[in-house]
Amino acid sequence: MRSSPHRYASVLIRTAHLSGVIGVFVAALGGEASALWAGVLLLSGLLLVLDDFWRFGGAWLRYLQCWVVVSKLVFFALFCWAGSPLTGLCVAFLLGSLISHAPGELRHLALQGEPGPCAEHGSCKSSLMK
Repeated sequence: MRSSPHRYASVLIRTAHLSGVIGVFVAALGGEASALWAGVLLLSGLLLVLDDFWRFGGAWLRYLQCWVVVSKLVFFALFCWAGSPLTGLCVAFLLGSLISHAPGELRHLALQGEPGPCAEHGSCKSSLMK
């Protein structure tokens, strides 16, 4: 089970990530680029991915949750390339919201192999987690 300090750190990182999304979105609405908010967004996103690797190991690469993260990056890049970064940001935000609030059974649905601990036990509070 995750320790309380780890839980608090996770909440702070997720809050920073959402702050980065808002900062990038507001800057884009104003027609400006914001390296600061983009940096917050990317760094906090990287920390969230590293946390999932720490908790689930390389098996995380098999879970739907991982592939939604990859899809968010791809969609955002494609919309930016097409000249519509706000649309890309909205699509990435919606995909992220859907998967982060989905039940563990869906987040840890394995695209191949055994399902993840949240899918098997219906809760990520499984004793299988670090």
